[in-house]
Amino acid sequence: AIVEELPPEAIVVMNQTAQNKFDPIQDVPASIAFQYIGHTNTERQRIIVEDRSASLLVEKALKMYNARAASTLSVVFHPGGAKNIFQEAVVLSRLNVLKTYLVLDGDQKKDIPAGKDVAERDLDQVISDITGVNVKNIKDLGFVADSGKENELLTVEKKKFLDFLKSNCKFLPLNTPEEILWKCSEKSPHTEIDESEKNAYKKAIADWAKEDIGGEVSASDIFSYHKKLCNAIPESDAIMQEIITIIKQIVG
Repeated sequence: AIVEELPPEAIVVMNQTAQNKFDPIQDVPASIAFQYIGHTNTERQRIIVEDRSASLLVEKALKMYNARAASTLSVVFHPGGAKNIFQEAVVLSRLNVLKTYLVLDGDQKKDIPAGKDVAERDLDQVISDITGVNVKNIKDLGFVADSGKENELLTVEKKKFLDFLKSNCKFLPLNTPEEILWKCSEKSPHTEIDESEKNAYKKAIADWAKEDIGGEVSASDIFSYHKKLCNAIPESDAIMQEIITIIKQIVG
């Protein structure tokens, strides 16, 4: 299909919310765009991550573990971040797409219960705790039953969502991919970072790029330093081994 050949920057998804408003999501990979209209390729395993830095780490771990599997499994990043990934997970759980996995940043890590272990009255609060979506706005995640179906069907859908997350959602070690890059790479300056500062490691890599290049840098320049750091993480690194373990759980 023509759409499948388009680059992410050429695709905008008009995502309809529970309030019947349309929320445009830009830079969406074609495979993810099709999820929003209920179409998915169930033959190919996919791993969805939050951003390009996470994608670097997961792809590296995948190649270290099984180079052949790396050629048959796609790793894509969702431009909308964790919230939009959870919205997609609602669609995936509804369609019973079990070959797609989510690997989220460590700062998203929560204990995820099985649907059967959560009472109906507690479902919205549990989903809110996991996704970070306000309990009053759970409808924004896109449960179809919220559009007027019986409460019993809505309960089933929400429990199915929890079951999907429990089996198919993994979390990277440490809080962010940038923290992993900074702490684990043999190319990292390894200077002390004030972790109380928001996006501290992302800023540290950007500042290092500016200092190294000697002037203003583009997003592409900064990402090239993310790549440089990632390429210099040894397979023996303990954190990289944790990521490889996640890949083993997915690939088998």
